Amino acid sequence: INLDAAHELNQVPVTLSVSAFYNEINDGINILTPEGNSATTYVNISTNKTLGGNFRADYKGNSLNAGVGLSHIGRYQALRDDDNVPDFVYATEVVARSQYTFNQPRLTLSAFYKYTGPLKRYSLVEEDIRLVGQDGFHTLDFNTTKSFGTSFRVGLGIRNALNVTRINSTGGGGVHSGGDSAPVGFGRSYFLTLNYQFKK
Repeated sequence: INLDAAHELNQVPVTLSVSAFYNEINDGINILTPEGNSATTYVNISTNKTLGGNFRADYKGNSLNAGVGLSHIGRYQALRDDDNVPDFVYATEVVARSQYTFNQPRLTLSAFYKYTGPLKRYSLVEEDIRLVGQDGFHTLDFNTTKSFGTSFRVGLGIRNALNVTRINSTGGGGVHSGGDSAPVGFGRSYFLTLNYQFKK
């Protein structure tokens, strides 16, 4: 179930949008890291639900294109039948993007930022129900594109400029005990793109 609404402001080129959603997936597939073992495996999840909302503000001008968004997402807790476990545990995400284009020398600068808030869940650890999860983290990407004529473009960029590779895991016991860390991505990387468009 998805509900969306958007409104364009009259005086400035800004669009505001809000959305709410509810998803229910039966017999889904997820990735699991077993306790005491760094190797991951695929498991079937009998019931998976998400509930939340998004807010976005987007600006589109002659040279500048930018936006910011906020999401608040609740994830279903399979152990909800216990008196101390809520139906959903919520996490927050923030994204921001900007793109500026110079007509001369036909150069475009782009940046993308994302904050992933702490992700928590209830898990059965050593026969006790405990709140486990991982800390929040930031990611930042940059990209520069130069156009030559109408068909050829060259791009240079940096992915994961903050070089975030692992974050702290929290909880009690196993791989979620204090001081442990979880992988969240590759390290900082650089890339070059060449794009040529053939026209007939």
